[in-house]
Amino acid sequence: MKPKYVILTLIFSILLSATVMVLSNNLLAKGVTTDSSAYNLPIVEKVFYLGGEKIRFLIRNPNDQSGVLYFNMHDNENTSVAATDSLLTRANGKFVELKYKGNRRVGGFTMDKKQFLFDPNRIYTDLGIYKTLQMHGTYSVEAKKQVKLFSEFIVDSLLAEAEIIVAVHNNSKGYSIEKYLPDSAFHDSAEKVHYNRNKSPHDFFYVNEPEHFEYFKEMGYNTILQSKNPDDDGSLSVYCANRKIPYINIEALEGHFAQQLDMLMLLQKFLKDRN
Repeated sequence: MKPKYVILTLIFSILLSATVMVLSNNLLAKGVTTDSSAYNLPIVEKVFYLGGEKIRFLIRNPNDQSGVLYFNMHDNENTSVAATDSLLTRANGKFVELKYKGNRRVGGFTMDKKQFLFDPNRIYTDLGIYKTLQMHGTYSVEAKKQVKLFSEFIVDSLLAEAEIIVAVHNNSKGYSIEKYLPDSAFHDSAEKVHYNRNKSPHDFFYVNEPEHFEYFKEMGYNTILQSKNPDDDGSLSVYCANRKIPYINIEALEGHFAQQLDMLMLLQKFLKDRN
């Protein structure tokens, strides 16, 4: 990149961050809420009954035709919900939020009333379903069949029309971009890693297309490019990679509302510029 373009990119990044910080501080002063009604977004609800348990999906902007679908699948990651709700007051996109008792894990019961538990971001391949049920010590053939039906409902009823899937996640102190550096736990899942140590390691993009990686990298953000053959953990990123669907995870530390909104707005700029 030519020096003058580097300077322009840095200037834009600074201005964008300053704008978002002002917006965020105003929202925080008013009291950020995860109640979507506070943002006056149109919303519908879909329900799936899983082994006697009611799983709700709240869909903001249900009639949006932009092809951009935001997905929050862990019900204890609330900063990402607030940030995405705030974004959609000024941008296009459909937003699906999974609701289940405020928990990260989702569960149900088999016919003999045995509970099974799983991570709803580990159910998009058969191997992933097996692994997550085993990890929670609740695997059975019946449980696997029920989780498979749940996964198919999400894919066929909620994600089918998406041209790009944007997962919005929050993390805690134990998870960051540093887990993807050489000799770290998830190194094999990353083809490339750009780590800007001037930003929190907990705030990063995880993408499956080189174009997206290069853009967020040039804008100075922590970014990971998923490997061409990632470990099959059943995650939505693996599902999208297998089906050639553009996938972007916007990951931020729980409580980093301003930072996550900044990243969401940067993605919107990228989509507008590309179109």
